[in-house]
Amino acid sequence: MSSNHKSKMVQLRPINVAVYFTVHAGFILLAMAIPATGEAIAMAVVLYFVRMFGITGGYHRYFSHRSFKTSREFQFVLALLGTLAAQKGVLWWAAEHRHHHRHSDKPSDHHSPVHHGFLWSHVGWFLSKEQSEDELHVVRDLAHFPELRWINRFHLVGPVGLAVLCWVLQGPAGVAWGFGISTIACWHATYCINSLTHLFGTRRYATSDNSRNSLILALLTMGEGWHNNHHRYPSIARQGLFAWEIDLTYYVLRFLSLLGLVWDLRGVPASAYREQANKEVHQHQHRSRFISAEITVMPKNSEIRTPKSICRIDESGALYVVFMENARLSLSDAHEVTIASALLVNASPGAAIVDFRLASRIDWSAMCYFFRDPTHVATYQAVAILTNTKLGALLGSTAACLMHPIRPRRFFTSEKVARKWLRAVLEDVKYDTTDANSGDH
Repeated sequence: MSSNHKSKMVQLRPINVAVYFTVHAGFILLAMAIPATGEAIAMAVVLYFVRMFGITGGYHRYFSHRSFKTSREFQFVLALLGTLAAQKGVLWWAAEHRHHHRHSDKPSDHHSPVHHGFLWSHVGWFLSKEQSEDELHVVRDLAHFPELRWINRFHLVGPVGLAVLCWVLQGPAGVAWGFGISTIACWHATYCINSLTHLFGTRRYATSDNSRNSLILALLTMGEGWHNNHHRYPSIARQGLFAWEIDLTYYVLRFLSLLGLVWDLRGVPASAYREQANKEVHQHQHRSRFISAEITVMPKNSEIRTPKSICRIDESGALYVVFMENARLSLSDAHEVTIASALLVNASPGAAIVDFRLASRIDWSAMCYFFRDPTHVATYQAVAILTNTKLGALLGSTAACLMHPIRPRRFFTSEKVARKWLRAVLEDVKYDTTDANSGDH
């Protein structure tokens, strides 16, 4: 163990360490002694995800980053849900997280595994003497609410009350499994974001820290595993920026927005997709002959051909992607076409048309690639997708609305009708393509 790590261990507060490990040992021994019932396991799973959302949607995306708006009443509900996870008070949690973003992976970062090691970043830091006090000056925007100060001060009331409720509903098994094991699992899944996602995974964006993306941790933490995305764009409500990046917290927030409980979810800036497309252009230049330029503004009637498509800016200024006749389009082909069409970003945000009608076979995953957060239409106000059958258009439009209801996107069988719809949308829709709090934080 290095001298730095040894000095860190001296900073541990003995009472915190004793309580923390006693709780762990107590619940694990209790679970070993009490057989798990189906009801208790179901309770554990439900409470795990409910409380995980309290942390991810409440403590993190709302209180730490204010990535959406809500009422004062539902704000308290989010604080209560987060408190039930037994990860200290909402003001303490938000203050610590804001400090982390200001000093990410620097020596002053309280839980950087790069400087302080895995164990300290995973559990040691919050058991130390210096983390025992709240830094309310960091969260002045939250600290003026008396109900938040109260629930922050008495943060153990919620978890204790939940444990009692589990006893009432399921007896000892409810406490051991429904509350105890799910609490420990929720703890360590959250801690892994502080530790593992700064050590292992992939890096889409060149941030100033060592943040990384992890699908496994994203699944365990309802989307928090897309940590490199988050450190590049910390203030947006969504961390899984692309269709294949599962972000359960964002899906729940979208549902809550439909109910009117939350609103003004900060969207993904267009630069997030342009950055990715630029990166992919460089990565694919050595094996894709048709890619030979940086993303730039192209004049009308410009085009780039790929083995499977023609991508052009037509005379109206719209991006038009036409797939070759009898092309068998897979997800990898869609990826290549996306990169090529990304080179044709038009000067003014407008319309995009993706024509699948000549293709002989299209994987559903490839279709999804184009109508949900596609790189090549990230700056466009509306997207029309042409298919062969009315049934396909109906099903596609329904799926597009369910998967991405914010930006207008619809399927058609007629190009004439599609262009008429696009003109109507462009006359009415106001779409802000400015970056929302982008940058390294």
